[in-house]
Amino acid sequence: MKRILLYFLAGLFLFSLFCCEEEEKNPVPVISGLSPASKVVNMPTFELFVTGSNFVGGSNIVFNNVEKETTFISSTELSCMIEPFEINPAAVMQGEHGAGANHNAEDYQVEVFVRAPAPGGGDSSSLPFTVKNNHTFSTPSQVTNNEKGLNAKIAIDDENNINMVYGHATSSWKENATVYFRRSTDSGETWTNPKQVNSNNHSYSCPCEIKVLSGGKLLVVYDYLDTNSFKRYYFQTVSADNGKTWSNPTAFFPTSIQSSCITCHIINENKAYYAYTLYDGKPTPALGYEMKFIKRINNTWGPEQTISSGYFSHCTSINIDDEGNIYLYYGQADKDQIHSICCTRSGDGGQTWSSPEEITGITGKYNYVMGPYVCELSNNIILFWEEVTFTSSAGISVKPEFTGGINKAGMKKSLALYGDLEHKAKALTGEEKFYFRLSDGYGEPWGAKTEVNLGVDYRYDIWHPYIYNDSADNLNLFVYKIVNTPGTHTFDLYRTYYSRSTDLGQSWTKPVRLCNGSAGAYQARCAVLPGGDLYVLWSQHQNPNDRCGWEIMFSKTTE
Repeated sequence: MKRILLYFLAGLFLFSLFCCEEEEKNPVPVISGLSPASKVVNMPTFELFVTGSNFVGGSNIVFNNVEKETTFISSTELSCMIEPFEINPAAVMQGEHGAGANHNAEDYQVEVFVRAPAPGGGDSSSLPFTVKNNHTFSTPSQVTNNEKGLNAKIAIDDENNINMVYGHATSSWKENATVYFRRSTDSGETWTNPKQVNSNNHSYSCPCEIKVLSGGKLLVVYDYLDTNSFKRYYFQTVSADNGKTWSNPTAFFPTSIQSSCITCHIINENKAYYAYTLYDGKPTPALGYEMKFIKRINNTWGPEQTISSGYFSHCTSINIDDEGNIYLYYGQADKDQIHSICCTRSGDGGQTWSSPEEITGITGKYNYVMGPYVCELSNNIILFWEEVTFTSSAGISVKPEFTGGINKAGMKKSLALYGDLEHKAKALTGEEKFYFRLSDGYGEPWGAKTEVNLGVDYRYDIWHPYIYNDSADNLNLFVYKIVNTPGTHTFDLYRTYYSRSTDLGQSWTKPVRLCNGSAGAYQARCAVLPGGDLYVLWSQHQNPNDRCGWEIMFSKTTE
């Protein structure tokens, strides 16, 4: 009995020693770095890496007072995902800055620290993460070298390599004799030597599009102008080796159809949809530029469908929804010179089309409209257009005179007619604005007509917007502004600007100029990387003594 009692007391003593032993505590984490340490407001989802020491399993990153689901990489590194809504003005207002944050405010900082679990543990000191108001761009670099480059087109592949094509101008800034290809594998720092992609027989060629196909193939579409007949033809060529060699150009569009303006939606090298304007030979007073549609599957074309037989149809966008419905957005003017933008839909592959729906809401005849410019968002379509309103018919009272079939003189007259219309629009004091409408689908229904407000300094003489969206539905807008500077060359009057919207066009950042010094610049084209960064190409008039002194310039976002 005594022995049992002794064993019991010894066990009780050992148990008390075990229970009283101090439980091992987690150390206090130490934070030393963030990567990245800043992002532009509302950028697409990204991974934030936090470095330091004393990190343990169960440690979490706290971003702007929100404890994040965290990946434990090691005792010196953690990571978490940051969503777009966490770096927008609304999220920033949860922090120290309070109400009043807006798209044109200064940069903001939010706190980031690490929280370790008990026992022990606790919060580290914090480091600032900067939320920047707008993108900044690298110093522009010149891609071409005395090549008189115009009409650059850009596409990025799955590894974010840059592929571009551009036209090489000759005696006239509007005539591109050769189409060249270049490629950069180091984010635009260096470029390959130019490689000709058009046939030697196709002088006066101009690039239309470059597209990255499945398997990394590159497809280039270009047009060729026959200066004897003034007919325009379209060809395609394919490269399977990153642009080192190109296939013999083949017809991209039926050679029997002579179009002055074509838009294509390329599915792959064997399938595409086309919308185009076609002069139908109607006599005065109608211009007779009909809007047509045709599709190509392998080498089979057709059937050709008439979309609009208006007075003048132009500028088409082709969009396809997840169910395969095809939507065409196009501008047109009737014989009373009332301009509008319309939308029509086909649910049977282009065989039949719905009745056109007018989008701009214009009812008066003293309006001049350019567009449409369409962006496909994650759940919406947003459609932009330019609109100039005159106080009288003085700016648009142009009386075309056609006597029949299309010919070189007739085509030139039609182009001059529209050019003269644009010139009059610029010269008069009519009110010039950008508008847009947002659709919850692909045009069913449309939201309210809304003005793009870039500020009072950008209300007039702003032309030809190009809009690109990222995966977070931020809108990236490029426009050129005409600056009336006495004594300068005509082409030196263009200035290219960039602006951004994070709220589907309701507000915009102050426009940022891309081009250098007094040089004229336009035709900006952009590629959006998966993370929301931008690569931009444009034509810049580098030689004021040379009417054809254009070069292709490149810049990219640094924030």
